[in-house]
Amino acid sequence: MPHEDEVQRQFAGRVGIYDRRSAWILDPGLLAAIVGAYRGGRDARLLDVCCGTGAVGGAFARHVGHRVGVDLTDAMLSQARTRMDEVHQADARHLPFADASFDVVVSRQAMHFFDDPALPIREMGRVLRPGGQLILGQRVPYGEADAAWMAELNALKQPNLRTFILERHLLDAMASAGVGGVTVSDYFLWEDMHDWVASPEVPGPNRGRILEHCRSAPASVRAVHPMEIEGDDIRCRWRWMVAVGTRS
Repeated sequence: MPHEDEVQRQFAGRVGIYDRRSAWILDPGLLAAIVGAYRGGRDARLLDVCCGTGAVGGAFARHVGHRVGVDLTDAMLSQARTRMDEVHQADARHLPFADASFDVVVSRQAMHFFDDPALPIREMGRVLRPGGQLILGQRVPYGEADAAWMAELNALKQPNLRTFILERHLLDAMASAGVGGVTVSDYFLWEDMHDWVASPEVPGPNRGRILEHCRSAPASVRAVHPMEIEGDDIRCRWRWMVAVGTRS
């Protein structure tokens, strides 16, 4: 089955539980960090790329004038319609909008589904007007010390993973999209790993492997990547980067 079809099948099967499946999806602090990066006016047109159920675009309700969502999966858009002013089913690598159509473009936790994340990010830059803002949110390693450990963790969790995203991947892609003056801020969020592995896309045998991967994390990883392990309870503190820049 083509990768795009697999992604649609995965998210169509999760739509009913998606918003409550992981703590990060509706976390008020993470949404506030993304909205807080915005510096435009209240009459702006916003595009949320790979919008899912529209949680990010919905958080901009009192901050912009019109919110448009794009996602590959129509079932997710059925939920996003309740939060957005307008939605479209489309591939992020081929956005159905004219150049310079939006004042701000946002996307959260989607670039790992692409073989080359620079392609959708360049499309975001194309539809962004000069002087407009691009805001990207992504869960990334703390640094080199936990990168390989997190890459294995993500591969166990997400069968449709195409790219393990590092901070430099996003920053390089933003630069290639003509977005400059980029600043990065971090937001830290604790996740219950038992809840995290209970998601439908995780292969059954991998659930136990993920938990053991946390329990057996080497000291070099634990030194930079906070974890709390008490008996069967396991919590990891994710690092979320929020990168924002301006289209030249």
